[in-house]
Amino acid sequence: MTGAAVKHVSRTLRGGFHIRCVDGRHLHVDDLVFAASGPATLRLLRGLRGTAAQRAALAGIEFHDARLMLHTDPLYAPPMPWHRSFLNCEIQGDRCEASMWMADVLSGPPPATAARLWKSWVTHRRLQPAQILHEAAYTHMLPTPSTLQAQDALRSLQGHDGIWFAGGYIHPYDSQETALRSALGVAIGLKVATARSRALQRQG
Repeated sequence: MTGAAVKHVSRTLRGGFHIRCVDGRHLHVDDLVFAASGPATLRLLRGLRGTAAQRAALAGIEFHDARLMLHTDPLYAPPMPWHRSFLNCEIQGDRCEASMWMADVLSGPPPATAARLWKSWVTHRRLQPAQILHEAAYTHMLPTPSTLQAQDALRSLQGHDGIWFAGGYIHPYDSQETALRSALGVAIGLKVATARSRALQRQG
């Protein structure tokens, strides 16, 4: 049932959970794993009885909107290539946003192509790139003191009453690595044992 948008989640009388999708499909599960962003997970939990503690923890995690662009003009880096690095940061007012030069980290494209690619956070930039290849908007966890306290509370509730959370936002910083780590933690909690999960555990 991949690509099925979830409309509603409820408990069943015989135990477990009932998931109803926007397209009318539905299914019953024993455990419920939320592998979605914090705000989307909180919206689904609001209709699920017995989740006051989880909802309080989720509500305490702060998020902010971010816009990213993949572009070919080196707008946010020093004009001389030898003064550039992989991570080029710029402060504007009380904001600091990064522009990543993809030359040394992309192995697929030819070197000449990779050297022209930039991935930049542009949410608060006064100037925007002119040669845009792709643009995306995200919701990112904001690591404030209250967020860190709420994350501790949420992690302490992992698996309680059959409800689990996966996502980089449940750790002090969100990244691909923390997202994978959180998913592995859920798999271990559910006692899922595969060659892949065992290999990841060995890697720490």
